[in-house]
Amino acid sequence: MELEWCSPYGDTAEEYLESTGEGDLYISDEFSTLEAGFLKLAEMYGYIVFLDLVSGEVVYLYHEDLWEMSVVNGVDASKLEEIREYICSRKLCHDFYDFLRLVCTGEIYDEDEMRFKTIGELEEEN
Repeated sequence: MELEWCSPYGDTAEEYLESTGEGDLYISDEFSTLEAGFLKLAEMYGYIVFLDLVSGEVVYLYHEDLWEMSVVNGVDASKLEEIREYICSRKLCHDFYDFLRLVCTGEIYDEDEMRFKTIGELEEEN
């Protein structure tokens, strides 16, 4: 299989890793996300789902966002406050109950408004 390495910091994996500092890879370790207050719940289609242990909300990130947040988005991965701000901006559900409802019931969920649609709203759409 051929792999094309796409990165703003070099054409190869070696160039990319040379351009990152040790702190840039800190968040890739699951323990550092836990230290920042996030418990990993699931992985699906390349996304990682976390429970925010501080707010109780459920957030999600594309797996590459964890590796690129320092290099591309300027997050200082040694500062837990910056990690929290970055990850908290990607909310999926208000709480764990809504997350379970989403994955277990198949109900229609509006990610932009973070709520389930009512039967009336669904009937109006049809």
